[in-house]
Amino acid sequence: PSTVNVDISFTAGENLAAGDCIYISDGSGSLTPGSGYKADADFDYASTLPLIGFAVEAVTSGDTGTMRTDGQIELAGPLTPGATYYVSATAGAITTTAPANQRNVGVAQSTTLLAIAVNPANVSGLNIFQVRLFL
Repeated sequence: PSTVNVDISFTAGENLAAGDCIYISDGSGSLTPGSGYKADADFDYASTLPLIGFAVEAVTSGDTGTMRTDGQIELAGPLTPGATYYVSATAGAITTTAPANQRNVGVAQSTTLLAIAVNPANVSGLNIFQVRLFL
């Protein structure tokens, strides 16, 4: 993870809170392709897609928001410093317990700061530059 924050704009496919772990849909699960939704380890398409990050601020469905894909983000916590975090089976949340559809999202630097390490994790055969150019 880097201390340089990389943010991208997206359109929310549902209401999102600041700090939600989110992904950009490819249309799987009857969702709108290109829109942002809460990541959810219960569904492989909602947890293992190439581009996952965090909502920088709250955004209402249909509005444009900012997604942080690299760098660091302040979260409400409490986080466990040094612990690795994964997409949770609770939509939009993260957990220290790796679920079946495992996707590492970062390492806690403090009780509220997460160093994001999601891209290109688990993206077989692609690097992050190819993924971003594709989107």
